[in-house]
Amino acid sequence: MTYMESKKLIYQEGRDLHMIISTLKRAINTLGYDITKYKNIKNRKDIYSDIQIKSAENIVDVDSLGNSSLSIPGMIAARSGQFLYTLCYFQTLAGDVVEIGSWQGRSTMFIAMAAKNSGNGKVFAIDHFYGTSGKEKYFRVDKDDLSDLKSNFITNMEELDLLDSINLLDMSSEKAAQHIDEGSVRFLFIDGEHTKEGVQKDIELFYPKLKKNSIIVFDDYSLKYTGVVEAVDSLISEKQFSRMMTYDRTLVLKVE
Repeated sequence: MTYMESKKLIYQEGRDLHMIISTLKRAINTLGYDITKYKNIKNRKDIYSDIQIKSAENIVDVDSLGNSSLSIPGMIAARSGQFLYTLCYFQTLAGDVVEIGSWQGRSTMFIAMAAKNSGNGKVFAIDHFYGTSGKEKYFRVDKDDLSDLKSNFITNMEELDLLDSINLLDMSSEKAAQHIDEGSVRFLFIDGEHTKEGVQKDIELFYPKLKKNSIIVFDDYSLKYTGVVEAVDSLISEKQFSRMMTYDRTLVLKVE
């Protein structure tokens, strides 16, 4: 191919590309949109860097939250906690947040931080701090009698500057339910006793506390905990939920 033939081919390909772009632009314009060409932009990376600098104080670093959670003893994985945070933080329904089963506060940290950062509702953390009957060894941190669990929880929340954002209900779920108004809760995280009877009890106590379009999250919804699955499946068969999803042994329901 001669130089002139190559030049002619390049010219023709350029015209074809121009025609394609013009056709696409007209099609987009008919949909009510417009394509704007920005001038004097030398480096796209600089633009995004500028946005990050200007908005840094409004951006939550969820990776950092996950790393912070690892300093707290907990049975929930950091990524599951990040998932909890995201659900609670982006929920636009106004209302309070309730956690059943706090232990040392790892999951509490995520939902309390979400409520604090979003400015949406009070947080109630419910735990009697003596573990599950017959399984106390799984809840031990330092002291065999579990007498340090409550003080550890308080210390963990203080170190994260969250203690003032949490209403700690150091009691059974039956007694705690009396402190929460009906129809006031937008987000409920159930991670208490993992027996069928225990989960059913928590559902019966706190379902009336939920607002329409609220979210319920069940931890350990898996075959390892058949009691949790049986109780939750019974709830699903009796009640209507507009959306349901699972993630890492976690079940999320949106109340109609």
